[in-house]
Amino acid sequence: MLNTKTMINRNLIRSIILTTLVYTAFTGCVTKQGLIKKTQGNYDISITKSNSNGDPFFYGVIKEYKTNDPLNGGIIKIDNKIINKVNNAGKFEFNIKSGRHTFTSMLMGYYILKSENIKVFNGDTIKIDFYLKPDTTTKLIEPKINR
Repeated sequence: MLNTKTMINRNLIRSIILTTLVYTAFTGCVTKQGLIKKTQGNYDISITKSNSNGDPFFYGVIKEYKTNDPLNGGIIKIDNKIINKVNNAGKFEFNIKSGRHTFTSMLMGYYILKSENIKVFNGDTIKIDFYLKPDTTTKLIEPKINR
């Protein structure tokens, strides 16, 4: 026979679990992967899950590594396909297909920064901010003009 205190505790636990499940179903849950450090720069990623059946939504900003200033003129690649939707403020956003993807950020004068292979599902919202380090190994050589 269960005593009253045990029954109240079980009911409280059931209530908390049910509330958590309902809240997660309506608001989605965030899978925060955080800041990933690489030699070419860093990227900060978070994936928000939802119950939507729509294509995953991918967005973020390309920034300079030290200053965090947005970088103008960058390119985003998904897998090996170039997506030219980065605006002058370094921002990008577009829908992608569910599945495993690698995201790459590129800009002349900076190291290429590639994410790990990430699995995304319908309804996911993927936010990645890329922090690019200047590429000091390559230099622009101006041709000498004889006058």
